[in-house]
Amino acid sequence: MHPEIDKKYLGALEEIVFAMETKQVPLVIINKDDQLNFLEQISQLLGGSVIDSAMVNVLKYILSSIKEFDYLFLLIKEHLDRIVIDFIRFYLDSTNIFQSGDKPVSQKFKDYTIHDEHRLILLIDWQMFQSLPKTLQDYFSGMCCVIFIST
Repeated sequence: MHPEIDKKYLGALEEIVFAMETKQVPLVIINKDDQLNFLEQISQLLGGSVIDSAMVNVLKYILSSIKEFDYLFLLIKEHLDRIVIDFIRFYLDSTNIFQSGDKPVSQKFKDYTIHDEHRLILLIDWQMFQSLPKTLQDYFSGMCCVIFIST
């Protein structure tokens, strides 16, 4: 089916593709040791940009990505800067298909428009997810399509 993808990732790949087709943001929770292998395989298959949340000027790269069609794989490996959290909230609030009426938009990003075909895919390991404040865990869990990969 997908010779470039390890069989252990096929189920997650199908869930990610379904989430993106339905305009949901996948939140992939995967073992830290498997993150890079999974990310390399899936980004090569689907295409897109890979950004590490800890890289210098991360927000600059993220904001340039949302202007056009792209699959943006955001790897959350370390402490998340407040501005990156604010951006993720902006993205989720702006693209959430389940919200009705006016969607709240962070004033920090009010001048940015997300391309209709842009997709954000969040990747995080379980320990990092557990280290997030409970309110943020709940927010991400409620706003994203959570996909667990255990290997």
